[in-house]
Amino acid sequence: GNSGKKDYKIGVIDVPLFYRDFEGAQHREKEFSSTTRDVQKLITELQAQNVDGIVIDLRNNGGGSLVEAVSLTGLFINKGPVVQVKEVSGDVDVQPDTDPNIAYDGPLAVMVNRFSASASEIFAAAIQDYKRGIIVGEQTYGKGTVQTLINLNEWVPKEAEQLGQVKLTVAKFYRINGSSTQLKGVMPDLQLPSAFKVNEYGEGSQPAALPWDQIASSQYTPTNNINEKIVGQLKDKYNQRLKTDEELKTLVKTLDDFKKARENKIVSLQEAKRKIERDEAEKKRAAMKQMGEDADDDEDEDAPKSTKKKKK
Repeated sequence: GNSGKKDYKIGVIDVPLFYRDFEGAQHREKEFSSTTRDVQKLITELQAQNVDGIVIDLRNNGGGSLVEAVSLTGLFINKGPVVQVKEVSGDVDVQPDTDPNIAYDGPLAVMVNRFSASASEIFAAAIQDYKRGIIVGEQTYGKGTVQTLINLNEWVPKEAEQLGQVKLTVAKFYRINGSSTQLKGVMPDLQLPSAFKVNEYGEGSQPAALPWDQIASSQYTPTNNINEKIVGQLKDKYNQRLKTDEELKTLVKTLDDFKKARENKIVSLQEAKRKIERDEAEKKRAAMKQMGEDADDDEDEDAPKSTKKKKK
C-alpha cells in the first residue's frame, strides 16, 4: 500500500529448465513429466494460500523444450501467438497457445538474468509483449537460433570410421512483435545491478554470432495489466530504494567491487601483501554468501520450486 506498512505475500516459482517427456506425451501417459504441468500445480497451491502475486524465476535457466515455453506462456494468457520461427527457406511458423484457459490472472513478475536463454527468452518476451507481467533482472543471453546435428556418416555410408557430427543453424526465433531474440535477448522492464559487462557473457560474446534482425509482427492483443505508467512508478520506487535500502546498497557495492577485482590482473608476490589481498577477497565472498547468493544450493535442481516470501 501507499503507507508502506502492508506486507504482501508473494509466491516464487523457480523454473530451472523447460523439460518435457516427449515419449510419455506421445504414449498419452497421464502424468508425463512437464514444466507446464508442474508449474500449474504450484500455481494452484499458491492460490490456495491467497498470494498477492507470483514471480516466475528463470534466472540461469538455459532453455529446453520450445513446446513447454509455449504452453507455459498459455497459463497466463487467453490464447494467441507466442513465438515465430523462421526456417532457412524463409517460411515463418507461428507457434500459438490455443487453450483459452488461464491458470493465473493476478499480478505477475518474471525474473531473468544474463544466463536466461533460448526457451526462457521466448517465455519472457511473450509475457512482455502481451503486457501480462513485469520483467525484472538483467538483459538475457540472446540465444535466438535453432541448431541441429548432422551425422557425417550418413553422407559416407561405406566409411567404417566415425566421422563425427556437424552442428548447423537451421532456424531463428522471433518475438510476436517481429523482433528477433538473437543477440538482443529480452531487455527487462526493471533492470537490476549486474556483475557483468554487456558483452562479457551471452551470445554477443561469441565471435561468429548471427546478427539481430526483425520480421513482420504477428496479430495479437495485449492485456492492460502493464503500461508505461506502472513501469515508471516501479522504476521510481526502485531508484528511491537504491538510496535508502541497506541490502540493495550493499549489493550494488559488492557487485562493483567484484567487477573491479576481475579487471585487476595483478597479484602481489610479497607474502604479507598477498595475505591481506586474500583475506579481503574472503571477506567479500562471505558477504556475498550472507546476502543469499548461495542460499538455494542445497535444493533439488531438477524440479520447479515454490517458495513463499513476504515483501514490503
